[in-house]
Amino acid sequence: MAALLLHAGGEVLLDVEPLRPGEDEIAAATRLFERVAGRYPRAFDTVSGDALYLHPDFCRLVDQRGQYFIAVLKNENRDLVVDARSLFPHTPAVRWKDGHTDIEAWDIPDLTTWPQYGKPVRVVRSLETHPVRRQRTKEVGAEKAEWMWGTNIPQGKAPSQIIVRLGHGRWTIENQGFNEIV
Repeated sequence: MAALLLHAGGEVLLDVEPLRPGEDEIAAATRLFERVAGRYPRAFDTVSGDALYLHPDFCRLVDQRGQYFIAVLKNENRDLVVDARSLFPHTPAVRWKDGHTDIEAWDIPDLTTWPQYGKPVRVVRSLETHPVRRQRTKEVGAEKAEWMWGTNIPQGKAPSQIIVRLGHGRWTIENQGFNEIV
């Protein structure tokens, strides 16, 4: 388990926490978060993670410290996914281009179908299309990816584009952060 501070100039490894025998990642993440938030109370305002971290206890802890969370939303939170998917067709999409990637995003605030967390959450979905050259045939085609994130960041603090960027930012932890630790 690692805590990285991501910023415009790169990333800084803040701390690490091992998993203890017989415990899950949330227990280690909780210890790590409490320690890092205590040591660096003003260094960050958002915690990002994969779908595992959209855990109600962990999200409540982050929220109670006055900070934001953003995590990948998958079917583990089925009611929230179903609710959001039912609303996307009735919500206008925001479109933009990021490099060679075309992004279409839907942003649903104030969903209450995650009662385990105890507060409304925001769900942002992106459909991303980017060109790929097929290795075997050398043909250029389009590859599509769909992402969804759950967050407590209000729309007024971060538009859809920022949520998508923050959501993808967690890959920096996996790609650069763990390489740095090794």
